[in-house]
Amino acid sequence: MVAACGGDDDDGRSGDPQEVESETVGVALVARDQEGDGTVIVVDDVTLPEAGGYVVAYADGGGAPGVQIGASELLPGGESSDVEIALDPAVTETGDVFLIAHTEGNGNESFDGNADDPPAADEGNVLLVTVKLTVSET
Repeated sequence: MVAACGGDDDDGRSGDPQEVESETVGVALVARDQEGDGTVIVVDDVTLPEAGGYVVAYADGGGAPGVQIGASELLPGGESSDVEIALDPAVTETGDVFLIAHTEGNGNESFDGNADDPPAADEGNVLLVTVKLTVSET
């Protein structure tokens, strides 16, 4: 079963948390809209299966995940909080960023793309959240 749903914080995160969870595959992902310089995005909480995995950030590709712009380091199985993802290239304009949990698929502890470290999916539906990243002038 996949469930999704939509408080200001002093670290640039605001609004209602965007959440997706699947008990079937043991993955949950929570993030909020954010404001920053476009070089980092923060995931509030992620739960991954025993093998661990990554949270990968994708630019907006016309309302769907586009080009990969960042990936967390390997996260352990279980829950991780306040996961920072460096964005490269940096986001220069305010817009949506898609966050997708990927499982560690080949055991090399490095994110190698969708084929080797697949996105978490439940009944064919990729588990993702979309957050608005407001790029502020520095």
